[in-house]
Amino acid sequence: MTASKLPSIHRILVPTDFSAASKQALAYALSLAAAVSGSVELLHVWKQPVVSGGRLVFIAGEITQPLAEWTRKQALADMEKFLAETGAEDAVQTRMCEGEPAEVIRQVAEEDEFDLVVMGTRGRSGVPRILLGSVAERVLRTAPCPVLTVRPPQT
Repeated sequence: MTASKLPSIHRILVPTDFSAASKQALAYALSLAAAVSGSVELLHVWKQPVVSGGRLVFIAGEITQPLAEWTRKQALADMEKFLAETGAEDAVQTRMCEGEPAEVIRQVAEEDEFDLVVMGTRGRSGVPRILLGSVAERVLRTAPCPVLTVRPPQT
């Protein structure tokens, strides 16, 4: 395949869980986007807490709010902190969604016609991976576009 026949990369989706691997993935995506004059969208997907037997309420000091609302607000605060830590506030668009992370990532990539997904991996293996599964692995298997996975920085 010649270079002129390679698919173009214009829109890059970067799912984040705010981990070190996500920071690494964002750095790769921003570098790639700069090289191809593309854009980067940062996506965080959270799952609502599952409560059996009714509504759970979070109480902190004098503040009382439904746990679902607290979870959403915490995700927004985490996104702001992540953007500040990475210095990417002006370099990316952001999106926050609720749901099953792998499914939402696949759906966003497909519906919004992203050309590439760049995401971090946690590097779990053995029993933890079997029991917990891997969002990155599920996205690799189901994404409608290429997926670049980035390992966390070695410490």
